[in-house]
Amino acid sequence: MAVLRWELVGALSAVLVLAAACGDDDDSKETTGSNDGGVQTRTDASNPADLPGAGAQLAAQVAGKACGADPECAGTGGKCLPRVVPLGALAATAEALLGQPVSELNYWAATGGYCSAACTSDANCGEGGICFGALAALGVRGECRKKCAADSECRDGYECATIAAGATGDAGVGTLLPSTCQPKLQAPKLAAGIVGKACTTTDAATVCGGGTCANQVCTGVCGTDADCGSGAKCTAIPFYGTLGACEETCTQDSDCNAYTGEGGRIGCVTAEGVCGVKTFPLAANVVGNACTDKAQCGASGECATTVGAPARAAPGGYCSLQGCTATAQCGGGSCIGTALGSRCYKSCAADGDCRSGYSCIDRMSIENGASKICYPAALDAGVAADAG
Repeated sequence: MAVLRWELVGALSAVLVLAAACGDDDDSKETTGSNDGGVQTRTDASNPADLPGAGAQLAAQVAGKACGADPECAGTGGKCLPRVVPLGALAATAEALLGQPVSELNYWAATGGYCSAACTSDANCGEGGICFGALAALGVRGECRKKCAADSECRDGYECATIAAGATGDAGVGTLLPSTCQPKLQAPKLAAGIVGKACTTTDAATVCGGGTCANQVCTGVCGTDADCGSGAKCTAIPFYGTLGACEETCTQDSDCNAYTGEGGRIGCVTAEGVCGVKTFPLAANVVGNACTDKAQCGASGECATTVGAPARAAPGGYCSLQGCTATAQCGGGSCIGTALGSRCYKSCAADGDCRSGYSCIDRMSIENGASKICYPAALDAGVAADAG
């Protein structure tokens, strides 16, 4: 998608898949740390019963209850958490695996406190509770949460959070992160004109006004359009519970704060009405030309030395555009796609339309239309089909 993604959220979604995949792995791995409520991981997962928290036992209907201090969370091992983030105790594991901080996800303050306990199974959490995010194979304890099936089962300021459709593409994550009562997102309100401003990771604190910098433009977490300021909207991100990313709205490229002219990175993705990373089209009659430098291929072109999948040498260089999404971007050529990506190729009717070292081969364009393209001459009859 061309929509600007909040990169950290995307990375954490990937961690959910990895965590689910590792759930049946017997290897012991060292992961230490804690979420803000003190529910920690440990280092030795050889015996799940030995994990800290295995002896916790909350009383019935205590998980998720309002609290001001640990003693108010009846049972053994009760903790009063000040916030409940989407990944829970897995946040520390995400940091270790990704090498990225998760502090930017601290927008879920647990208003009124939240009773929990370290757990290895639902048995630790009492009636009405469920063990969220336990991964014994990685030495990760879970945390007790109130289970739910609808928002009405959660107290004011909380929602019944679940894994959104398409969040990971892995049904096993649903077991790892079941539906629980979680604080509603408390996102900072961004001022008008902030979203979409050009930024770097070093100047984001001042330029983005409480937001964050992703793909070199200002964005931010959001629950509704109102969180993003005028001139922007909140685009939902498939994740756990309500979460979105602020994106600048537009009707043309020049509406985008970070637009720098033809050949730039950011433009208006008109089909979605938001500013995003955009591929600008090649100029006419450029595709397939010989080249030694990108400058010979126009503002948005590249001088490819290899093309196809698997890669084949492009004799004399090949002016092209990698990552095209439509033939219209190819300046009279064709956009050919494979599972490994897409690229613009020179169109042809016969070998004589191609320069030396290239043959005219049959392919299907990305729109599934029959095409003929100039492609490095095949060494044998079997390799011409690998263009892409």
